Amino acid sequence: MRPALKAFAFLLLAAAPAAAGGLPGVPSKPGGYVAGYISAGAGVSLPAGGHWGDASSGFKPAPAFSLSISKRADELFSYGLDSFCARSYENRAAGGLDLRLTSLTPFIKVSAPEGGLTYYGILGAGFYRWAYSSFTSGGTVYGPDSGWNGGFNLGGGLLFPLRGNTRAGIELRWHQVLDLRAKAFELGAANSLNLMLIVRGDLRGQRP
Repeated sequence: MRPALKAFAFLLLAAAPAAAGGLPGVPSKPGGYVAGYISAGAGVSLPAGGHWGDASSGFKPAPAFSLSISKRADELFSYGLDSFCARSYENRAAGGLDLRLTSLTPFIKVSAPEGGLTYYGILGAGFYRWAYSSFTSGGTVYGPDSGWNGGFNLGGGLLFPLRGNTRAGIELRWHQVLDLRAKAFELGAANSLNLMLIVRGDLRGQRP
């Protein structure tokens, strides 16, 4: 995934001068105009609702990480590509069932600066990949399985100035994976609440 993100960042920077030149209210600094952002996050993903989030037979919370890159369209709107990874949702009932989930979702974002703070809302949709290794439950051996499902996410966050061109804050996002089925289970819609600490850096472009 790293080569794709580097290529996407290069395209953003290449397009930034033309885009930034017409943005009202974008600050002019020696480093150029803010043309986009790159963000990284770490936190926890909490299964919620249905069999997926059942307190006795569902899945436990998992450590979660995210990486995204976006291009600024104007003062309020930006769009980009977000990747997400949760490495180990452990099943509460079936010992050894450890589900891994990753995603790649394009998104749109609305940001509202207020004083030194930035509030934002985000909506994304795309593909989620799940996988698990072989495990034994109730005397039955289940082989490994994996697959792709559609899904979407929405949420919001709050950022405050950190240092230089970086900001940090907190984000809460709801993810839904549609119709999650495997050899070992049928979960239907799998909902999760992801609570993340976010660090964001500016991508800057020059005047044309």
